[in-house]
Amino acid sequence: MIAFDDLRKIILLENVSDAMLGKMVPLLEMRVFSERDVIFQQGDDADLLYMLKEGKVLLEVDASDTISVSMGAMKAGFSFGWSSLFPGSSYTATAVCVEPTEIIAICGKDLVRLMDENHDNGYAIMWKATDILRRRLGRRTGQFLRAIEHHPDIQKVFQTRYGGPSDFFANIFLNSPIGIYIIQDGKFVFVNPEFQQITGYSEAEITNMNSLRIVHRDDKQLVRENAIRMLKGQLASPYEHRVLTKQDEIRWIIETVISINYEGRKAVLGYFMDNTKCIHTQEALNISEDKFAKAFRSSPEWFVISTLEGFYVDVNDAFLRTTGYTRSEILGRASVELGIWVDPQKRVDMVKILREKGVVRNLEVEFRMKSGEIRQMLWSAEMINYGNEKCLLAATRDITDQVRAQKERLDREKLEGVLEIAGATCHEINQPLQYMYLVLSEAMKENPDSKSLQDIKEQCNRIKEITQKMEHITVCKSTEYVGGQKMVDMGQSAKSGK
Repeated sequence: MIAFDDLRKIILLENVSDAMLGKMVPLLEMRVFSERDVIFQQGDDADLLYMLKEGKVLLEVDASDTISVSMGAMKAGFSFGWSSLFPGSSYTATAVCVEPTEIIAICGKDLVRLMDENHDNGYAIMWKATDILRRRLGRRTGQFLRAIEHHPDIQKVFQTRYGGPSDFFANIFLNSPIGIYIIQDGKFVFVNPEFQQITGYSEAEITNMNSLRIVHRDDKQLVRENAIRMLKGQLASPYEHRVLTKQDEIRWIIETVISINYEGRKAVLGYFMDNTKCIHTQEALNISEDKFAKAFRSSPEWFVISTLEGFYVDVNDAFLRTTGYTRSEILGRASVELGIWVDPQKRVDMVKILREKGVVRNLEVEFRMKSGEIRQMLWSAEMINYGNEKCLLAATRDITDQVRAQKERLDREKLEGVLEIAGATCHEINQPLQYMYLVLSEAMKENPDSKSLQDIKEQCNRIKEITQKMEHITVCKSTEYVGGQKMVDMGQSAKSGK
């Protein structure tokens, strides 16, 4: 089985999660080649993406029946065979081993499927691939342009087949997907259709135009310095800058230049690739991350990022203010260890729901503060990828005051109901009670020593005391009754209860 450590050394997979790598491992195949072995030929059906574990591989392109152009050597950590990611494609070069080589291979269709299943990891792979190919394209184009200038066989082809460099550019570069231009004496003397498409200028409009005129004013000095360094061989990688199109739109450009002889005089040949979409995508991503960070930090509600096991990864200031903990006391520790969840089983149930549905909304829970105070919370969370790990992002609203206010309102409504019932009951009881006292008084005059009459009087007095308590009820206090039921506690509820 291929180890994760080996996969982590592949540049393409640097930002992929362990879970994604775990799904990839059963689909991977380790292949071993000897020196001079051909891995694939230019034009073969592209089905596998190759990732170089050890050794070196040379990529060559056949420019004609007699001319092969080296596109460079792949070293450990590099990937090649990108055409396999596009169904129905063929390899655009021949891959030959320069030395004994170990390669990790995966079917392009399988990798695309995994990327579709997990968009976060898919985005990480595609962004890394874009960066790799952008840099590689810059190097390859520079190598190709230098080969055009110096390769004797290619120079011979210029003269015999195309009648000279001008016809060569007209035939070979006319349909190039990369903008190509020639500058002489600081002015454009040749631009291909793709260059015209990017800048918005026609060939007639841009010919003899100063080359720096289309460069954004803030980037002119940078372009001049980078171009000079590249022409002197001091800069190998392409440089980026902004240009203004004819319609005054800003476009981000990746550029490479070399010195050539054009029509018997020194000139600059360059390539010009539009990278605006990638820049905008990265800017949008940076803006999104910045907005999230600001919202996370400044929100008046709790925001928490934790592992599914409950270890805190990050918390915002509102969490710290409310709980009374410091950041150092929280980060890296588990909520269960700190006793924050009053009922730990609630968290277990929450994680179960989260794993099944990916989200939890408005779960009422009790949290214990550092001081020991219990507060009522409304908990919402969802699964996110944080670094290379599945985590939960939770937003928690403190509803303690609302819960208390609601309880007070219910107690008040209950008290009002009790007072209404007590007032009506007292009124209804007091009338017959007065009549009973009157009859009892007359009876006791005739039989002052009657034990039965004395008992009846005591019970009447007890009824009178109860009605007096009912008349003085100010709060609604209850007590346990038979069968788990509750009843109003007269003594506790009355202002002067006994």
